Amino acid sequence: MPLEIEDDVLTVDRSTLEGFCNCPAQSLLRESGIGRTVGEIAVVGEEVHKAISDAIDLYIGSGGSMDRKVIQEELHTNLRAARPDVQPQVVKAFASSVWPFSDWLWRLHASNILRFDGGRGDRSGQLSLDFTVADQTVRVTSELDVLYSTASPEVIEEMDWKTGWKPWSPESVQESFQFQLHALLVFGNYPEIQALRTRIWSRRSNGPSWATEFRRDRLKPIESRVLSAIGDWLRWKDAIPAKAETRPTAEKCRICPVSHKCPVADMDVPEMLGSPAKWLDRLASVEETAKTIKKRLSVFVDLTGNDVVGTGIGFGNDKPNSTRKTPKRIYKIGERDDDGDSDADE
Repeated sequence: MPLEIEDDVLTVDRSTLEGFCNCPAQSLLRESGIGRTVGEIAVVGEEVHKAISDAIDLYIGSGGSMDRKVIQEELHTNLRAARPDVQPQVVKAFASSVWPFSDWLWRLHASNILRFDGGRGDRSGQLSLDFTVADQTVRVTSELDVLYSTASPEVIEEMDWKTGWKPWSPESVQESFQFQLHALLVFGNYPEIQALRTRIWSRRSNGPSWATEFRRDRLKPIESRVLSAIGDWLRWKDAIPAKAETRPTAEKCRICPVSHKCPVADMDVPEMLGSPAKWLDRLASVEETAKTIKKRLSVFVDLTGNDVVGTGIGFGNDKPNSTRKTPKRIYKIGERDDDGDSDADE
């Protein structure tokens, strides 16, 4: 069970902890207010989760007496009531899963649902557990989508909704920081449980995946990983972003919302002499920074209908006499070929 609340306990949620594990500099930049824009996929996911949560809440309130068709209609109603700016995408994201989900929930007795996202009191999906790192007690929290009992008193199951298209294999679930942490939280809060089976319900499968099993007697590597992540968070949480550690990879930097502010991109050349790895880090960051800036300039051009003019250069379509839509680019002012295209490369 979680430790007693102390005055000096620090609290951190799973997403923040995972963010610092992923890249401390990125996490600090985002916490400072840079890159706060949320992607549409994330918003759609939140709305789908809410629709499902409300349906589960109603089902539990009925004592499990709702018919599958009633659950189905309730879920349809909830999806249609999503935020108007993303409502069509929300409906589409879960449309093919509405009936399979209704059937799955109907077969799961209401009394077996222990916790769920949006639940209240003892049925809250929010779990927490205290860890001590460097004499500091840290309370780690995370919210599970659904946690329910099975026929075995020593086995419990988790269902997690995924509205994106990412494929989830048993191996990726087993290695996921999110689900490894969930296993620690479940075992810490349910001492009688010896195994947690995690299933993913994704729009790829429109139904529950095969279960990936976490066992209490195999927690040492997971606990070490989480303790290391907590150590990272304690070390960097109060740092200046420019001084924080960066952990660039091509995959992470490509989707980083704050790459244009990455301290690696501002590294002085003398710091990188004799270290090809640092040159590579800078290249990854600078390229992603350029992509981010181009996207923002493109939005400005689309909104105003005008190219952006700098010192001897411009950015935009460079096609004032053409109605044909062309990719936006950097060009030298006054240097166009016979078709009106810029001769300058990006």
